Amino acid sequence: MNEILKFIFLNIGKVAGVIIGLLIAFFLLTFGLLKTLFIAAFIILGYILGKWHDEGVSLRKIVREFLNALKIEK
Repeated sequence: MNEILKFIFLNIGKVAGVIIGLLIAFFLLTFGLLKTLFIAAFIILGYILGKWHDEGVSLRKIVREFLNALKIEK
């Protein structure tokens, strides 16, 4: 068991790539291309929102600035 964990930690990028590849293949075969892309888009959005939350970025401030920028352009 220790040898397996040692291999995983020494090759974490390869292991993560294989797992991600398997998940993508599973989703493509199960749901098809468009649904898989839709799921991936929400995973990426969730990652970005979580990263912003961890960094203390205010979503309200971003939305407010975006809406103000739209008003200025008109």
